[in-house]
Amino acid sequence: MRLFRNTLLISGTALLMASCGANKSTAEQLEDDDYKERMFQTIVSDEGNFTDLLEKAHNIRQAELILIKDHLDMMESGKVSALVANHPDLQERMKSMMQQKLNENPELCLNVRDKLMEDQEFRNAVKDQLREEMANDPEMVDIMIVKMTEDPEMRKKVVDKMMEDEEMKMLILQEMEEYEASLQPHMSKDGSQ
Repeated sequence: MRLFRNTLLISGTALLMASCGANKSTAEQLEDDDYKERMFQTIVSDEGNFTDLLEKAHNIRQAELILIKDHLDMMESGKVSALVANHPDLQERMKSMMQQKLNENPELCLNVRDKLMEDQEFRNAVKDQLREEMANDPEMVDIMIVKMTEDPEMRKKVVDKMMEDEEMKMLILQEMEEYEASLQPHMSKDGSQ
């Protein structure tokens, strides 16, 4: 009996000592990369846990600044656009929010436009989209012509911008030549109709 009691006492003490050594502080546990990876994976894989984490982060100023900086970096690198590419509801929400921000702060609109227009790839994408929209929507062309007719300052800006771009300039000249050529059969030799 005594042997049993001593064995039990020694094994209990050994287990107690072993368990005390396993209890690390949170900071010590976060130093372990495997533990940290498992913990992050657990939080991120559960939408409720992740939402809770984000809410707590938004209540801590430094964490919120890190989240904002990360979001801006993702926007600049194009990751945000790639992530929402297959989610039309998110795309609409982003466009709506962006338009609301630009309407609230017109100066921001000018700064964003200037910053984006510095990027040649973005400018080309805007031109291509505008051409496509104009080709698919003749009413849009009419609206733009009416706006330019009513606002000489806008017309001058548009024409100046178009003439700065060699490709656009050549396209306009080509369109004008085609238009004049279409008028030729209807005109007399002296230029009158």
